[in-house]
Amino acid sequence: CVSEEYNSDLLDENGIKMNLDRVQDDEVIMNSQWMKDLRLEMLKGKWPSYCERCRLTEEGGGFSRRQFENAANSRFITKLVNDTRPDGSINVRVRSVDFRLGNLCNLACRMCNPRSSSKWVRDWLKIDQDWFGKTDQELDQYRRYNYYKNPKVWENFKKQVPYLRHLHFAGGEPMIVPQMVEALKICIDSGNSGNMSLTYNTNVMVLPDEVKELWQKFGYVRIYASIDAFGKLNDYIRYPSKWDIISRNLEDLEANFDKYHLRQVLVMSTVQAYNITQVGDLFTYLRENFERITPVPHLINLHHPYHYRTQILPPELKALARERLMEHKALAKEKMLSIPRMHRFMFYLEAMDEAVHFMESEDRQDLLPQFLRAALSKDRFRDESLFDLLPEFEVLKDWLPKHENNTLNTGAPLVDL
Repeated sequence: CVSEEYNSDLLDENGIKMNLDRVQDDEVIMNSQWMKDLRLEMLKGKWPSYCERCRLTEEGGGFSRRQFENAANSRFITKLVNDTRPDGSINVRVRSVDFRLGNLCNLACRMCNPRSSSKWVRDWLKIDQDWFGKTDQELDQYRRYNYYKNPKVWENFKKQVPYLRHLHFAGGEPMIVPQMVEALKICIDSGNSGNMSLTYNTNVMVLPDEVKELWQKFGYVRIYASIDAFGKLNDYIRYPSKWDIISRNLEDLEANFDKYHLRQVLVMSTVQAYNITQVGDLFTYLRENFERITPVPHLINLHHPYHYRTQILPPELKALARERLMEHKALAKEKMLSIPRMHRFMFYLEAMDEAVHFMESEDRQDLLPQFLRAALSKDRFRDESLFDLLPEFEVLKDWLPKHENNTLNTGAPLVDL
């Protein structure tokens, strides 16, 4: 599971993290004692402790990454289970690669951090943040986050390519990383690209012509577009994105769906305090403008940082969010039922119920001051305004410390920049 990247759980028998600098053989990693124990636990029907994120998503009625992968690989599951030996080991032949191309990114989203976006490395210490690295030394490793340039990574990748059936790219922003194009060309040169599918997590700010040409050498492509709101609110959350560019690129994908070998374009929205009350506008935009692009975004609850969770909102804003989401769920369902090829994607509507369930599962208003402090700190730094874009958030001003509330009118700095 790619979540291991963040947990650092994949260790050898001596408790040392396994990576391609130390271990150059997929067999050693995939049949490590840690992996064997994990498989056996799953085969017993137990939830490993490492899988907490997926468990919580599913128990809340959502559709987890585990379920996504099982659906995509359903034809292999029986054979994989039958081929697993009593000790949990397997015959290793990698069929799918999730290629994380560092943190090079063109955006600095409000809920993001230097690990996932190079744009945050420079400015992180200039704003009021207390949930990630606090010193220049802690951030230095992310200035040199270029493991994907390691020759060993590419040697290993070239050995896998003849057998691959799927290649996923994420970042950072994969569309601006030259090594992504290099990977596509390696696949094409191998003669196996026609048997492979591609998937991307991308902010859709950049769609290079060269990449769209290369896609046509592959079986098909799925685009998971990271868009969190409609128009100016998306630009606010996913700074410094430009809605007109995003909209134009989505229109390009819609118009050239077959030419680019697209199988699906799905908007994936991180549901958080910033957008839960207005994400419905994104539903309207998709529903009214597209036939090939999935007309409903897939909602994914933000879990970290905690003070951006939807659970922090007061009851009146939670009630507003619920009302708007359920209204748009009904409209989206009507639209999808009218398009036969969209019937298989109806399960995305379940994520709307899960978003409401997650929001209402806890009352974390105690984190509102921390949310407001972080939001207004970024506002000051970027010359933006939370309350202009989200007028319903006026009720939150009562949660501001008196001296910070006064700065909304005086223009005094909220933080020492």
